[in-house]
Amino acid sequence: VWMLMRIDGQLRVNKTDDIITKYLLITNGHDAMHTVEVAPTSVRVVCQNTLELALEEARRTKNIFRLRHSANIKERLTEAKEALGLVNKQFEDFNNIVNVLAKTKVDTKMAEKFFKGLGFDTEENENDQAVVDSIVHLFEAGKGNTMKGVKGTLWALVNGVTEYVDHQRGTRKTKAFGSIEEARLNSAWFGQGRELKNEALEQAVELMRA
Repeated sequence: VWMLMRIDGQLRVNKTDDIITKYLLITNGHDAMHTVEVAPTSVRVVCQNTLELALEEARRTKNIFRLRHSANIKERLTEAKEALGLVNKQFEDFNNIVNVLAKTKVDTKMAEKFFKGLGFDTEENENDQAVVDSIVHLFEAGKGNTMKGVKGTLWALVNGVTEYVDHQRGTRKTKAFGSIEEARLNSAWFGQGRELKNEALEQAVELMRA
């Protein structure tokens, strides 16, 4: 089962109207085998896209804080407080990184490196070319990406990938998920979609620091 909890406060990209709200995605398996998992995530209000916090600490811990099942309530509360403290620090770091991404303009060479870093082979694979074309369109004209302070930047490129994953990426219904929307949400939060969004942010950060 999963639950989404909103954290007080918002993030603002470089004093623009691009607002990001802070959430915790909490999952648990009722089988005495899986720990409670707390993953920091956020929603870009202008587009209702979920953005993963792929920072160094998050990558090291696979972006998830795991809380052990324990009969000791004090121990559980202590772990929860520690996790919340780390999450708030991650959001602060994430906001700082986003602000720099939104100041970094994208040129053709940078875009080519970005997509290559994500594993897309546009010369040999027509499907990869179609995906890249979709993301480039969202980079240029996606929701919120045309506003001043966002347009043409690495932040807009990350948002292009995010909007593609959350709203356009091809997904099939399965036995576990009765609708395309459910399957896409599962992918965006727990599966390949989530991985692609994390990789997009990581690639953008590497290009920003190059």
